[in-house]
Amino acid sequence: MIRGQLSHSCASQQYANPAVVVPGITVGDTHGTFHPRSWEGLIDTGSDRTIIPEGVATQLDITPVGFALLSSFDKSQAPKYCPEYDVHLAVPGLDELVSLTACGAPRPSILLGRDFLSMFLLIVDGSVSRWGLTAASLLSRLSLFLVGMR
Repeated sequence: MIRGQLSHSCASQQYANPAVVVPGITVGDTHGTFHPRSWEGLIDTGSDRTIIPEGVATQLDITPVGFALLSSFDKSQAPKYCPEYDVHLAVPGLDELVSLTACGAPRPSILLGRDFLSMFLLIVDGSVSRWGLTAASLLSRLSLFLVGMR
């Protein structure tokens, strides 16, 4: 399990309301080669997809496996096709690598979408500005269900 404080900033961007920011994520190819740099990951429950900074896949010499049409949440930008890459994410505090197909786009941090979140249980307690992320085991899902039944 990893835990953290809610943050008002991620990769030098400021937020009025605190967000879940996961520090120290590294990106690797499916053969085990990881980029030497680490990034902050901003959890975005409104995003279908995880997005890695543009150029990481090129620097790791990862070949796109396809292209996805991405659009901004408010439609302020025209939808555009972005390359998709099979990657591993190493997240400090998690025992296993996270394998997924991420899009590459110009951004200063990793955006962790619902494809990432579908593998975990995320608990955010805004009243104390804390969050926790753990593997979504049957036991954790059951306990969340039981808490919701009260």
